[in-house]
Amino acid sequence: MHVLDRSTSIVRQCLKKTWHVIFSKRPHEYVGPFLVKIIPESYQSRVRNEFFTARGPTGILADIVRAELNRQYYASGCEEDIKRRFREEFWGGVPGKKWHGFAKDKFSEPGAYSREFLGYRQPLVRLISTLLASTDQFHTICEIGTGNGIFLRYLSERFPKIRRFVGVDLNGDQIRENQETDKEQKLEFDHAEITEWIRKQPDDGTIFVGNETFEWFTPGEFEELLQCVRDKVKPAAIAIFECVDSGTLGKGVSRPRGTLAFSHDYPHMLTRSRYHIRGQGIRRGSPYDQVSALAIPSPEGG
Repeated sequence: MHVLDRSTSIVRQCLKKTWHVIFSKRPHEYVGPFLVKIIPESYQSRVRNEFFTARGPTGILADIVRAELNRQYYASGCEEDIKRRFREEFWGGVPGKKWHGFAKDKFSEPGAYSREFLGYRQPLVRLISTLLASTDQFHTICEIGTGNGIFLRYLSERFPKIRRFVGVDLNGDQIRENQETDKEQKLEFDHAEITEWIRKQPDDGTIFVGNETFEWFTPGEFEELLQCVRDKVKPAAIAIFECVDSGTLGKGVSRPRGTLAFSHDYPHMLTRSRYHIRGQGIRRGSPYDQVSALAIPSPEGG
């Protein structure tokens, strides 16, 4: 039996290598455009709406449709425009709302919440705690890409001396749900693009928190955000928790992560945007490294 399995594997590898010698694209890239024309929209919607949760259709057909949906976002326009459109249509639409509900259910069990959710973010929480212990200039925490608000609620419990907690997100449906769920708590939720939100209502003394959010920003958008914070909010701080492809940090570049996101070299980008890193922690792993960092804009000329 083992001999047969091994022989089958060898044949598959040979066929795969032969295909790539002859053709420039993977097989599904040839059949994907044709299949999405004949597959019912209801099926495509199920794939699209469960894009992040893995609860949608499975199997080779679903894989082909998902790959073709990816390809369509890359069919025209520059990469920056495509990434921006992806974030607005996916995170701001049904797929994002589905993911936030999925995550809420996933971390509803105490063990999963403390171990898988809070455990990875404790280095970031300690950095925020250290900053607040050193100064009384910060009175607002704004979470960028707050989603279902789980982390913002935790921060409000962890730092009760902070007067204002605001969660900003692209998903209007999720924001309205949060507003209803947390109407008895001192949490605010706004539906907006973060740079627009900052320009309209800058709040001095704000710590901006990004919790696995900035991977969905293009390099240009992330740098624009850093500049916006620097220009509009004084004093300000930015606290980041992200997973990046192993080998990204220290290279000074942003690498595409899959077809939809980025692995940024956050310490490098912060320094290049004239931020002083007050503290950071890196947990090495495979295939991803976890990075936590807290930085404040450097004084002009510093």
